[in-house]
Amino acid sequence: MTEKELKQIENLVFSGQFRDALRLLRQSESKSPKDPNLFMNKGGFLIDIGTALKKRDLIKAGIEACHRALMVGVFPERLLYNLGNGYSNLAFAITPTKRHNPDDELLQKAKWCHRKALEHEFTNNSALLCQLHTNLGNTYERLGRRVEALEQFNKALAINPNFGMALGNKAVCLIYAAKITGAHVSAMTREAYLCLSEAVKQPIESDHKQSFASLKKQLEERYGLFEEAISTVEEDTNAIIAKEPSEFGRFYLTYCLNNDLFLNFCPRLGYAEARLEDPIFITLVTKVSDKSFHRFASYLNQIKEDYLLHDYRLTGKLLQLMDT
Repeated sequence: MTEKELKQIENLVFSGQFRDALRLLRQSESKSPKDPNLFMNKGGFLIDIGTALKKRDLIKAGIEACHRALMVGVFPERLLYNLGNGYSNLAFAITPTKRHNPDDELLQKAKWCHRKALEHEFTNNSALLCQLHTNLGNTYERLGRRVEALEQFNKALAINPNFGMALGNKAVCLIYAAKITGAHVSAMTREAYLCLSEAVKQPIESDHKQSFASLKKQLEERYGLFEEAISTVEEDTNAIIAKEPSEFGRFYLTYCLNNDLFLNFCPRLGYAEARLEDPIFITLVTKVSDKSFHRFASYLNQIKEDYLLHDYRLTGKLLQLMDT
């Protein structure tokens, strides 16, 4: 397979001409079955084409081709990236409406592959690294692990603040997370709305753009949110920390903020105080006889209390060591 043929297939895939891309791939395979370029790239092409055409057999063939190529040991980060996409897309093809299943074997494999890919260097390919963080975030979200999903979307946006899929999928996670942030639900919803507003401006696939636009409209209708009416000026977190009267209090707030130790989803919201608290809690109206929820809530509250206690102990010990 020549570089020109490889580029032709890439362009066909990127332009949505998947059947033509598959036809050209098959032609190259019949002409040069042992070609090294074909060997290394075939799996990724089959996964992308199979996903677009909703052909599980092509996705499975792509996964098998990636595994064979991975044994050679060349470009493992890209092959692991493709494998992760293959397992994730296959999971969606099999159960498109099933979400938040932590036991899904295919999604667990996708998670492993994407995390393994991140162990490699992406010095000269920041675009692929951005996409990798986004895809891992999507996998975490489908596994019901939204905190880790948000972390991955934020890492993607640190590389490219205008990456549409990371913005839109982050907004989806924020909307769900807002339900357990207590008084900061408005800050979370506001941030989700701003992410959606930016996402629909970016060059993303039409179905995703429509989905994000629909969700944005729902927030407008439900909460009266409008882009032009929302100020994006953030308060000064440092100014709030400076008002803390004790040295320990200032150190505690600064250390926990810089190391993401607060139990919240508010790393860059417009309300600075939202970033300096532990507001996560669960409320639910149930029957008095419903013992299961009360038992769950008591366990959750105990975990949170233990977490906060160890936060205080850790920062106190660090401050003590710094003073010696």
